[in-house]
Amino acid sequence: MKKVVASLLAVVMSASILTGCSSKNNNTDDHDVFQKTLYSNAFMFHYSYYGNGIITQAYLRGDFDDIVFVYSETDNSEYGERVVVAWPTENTAIILNNLNMHTDMYEVDLTEFSLTYPITMEDVVERWELVNDYLFSINIGLESILAPFPESE
Repeated sequence: MKKVVASLLAVVMSASILTGCSSKNNNTDDHDVFQKTLYSNAFMFHYSYYGNGIITQAYLRGDFDDIVFVYSETDNSEYGERVVVAWPTENTAIILNNLNMHTDMYEVDLTEFSLTYPITMEDVVERWELVNDYLFSINIGLESILAPFPESE
């Protein structure tokens, strides 16, 4: 089961990256928001967006203009109509734990990414760009980090 989920995540993320090349605009802000969609997918956030499709597709369709990361659904207020609010789930915590285990196992020096060990939920929400850079710098083992589901027996 874990390998199936990891394979699906890899396909979705690859397709999202390829589709991102044809995004509605080519300015830096759009790139940052698109990166937020990939990041929020990878960390399995919940969203205030209830439209069709995955969040990257919704952004590419122009359904919203930005994503704001918060700590919980109760923080979902006072943002514009075209802003998606995203908050961590139980799976986000599992993925964060997997990321910290990878960091410890491979003795990664997080100062290169302006992070400290252990990476915290505060880092995931407040310093998402740094965590994103670190997460997507991992080549070997990324699928095991992003697959929070236990092995099938």
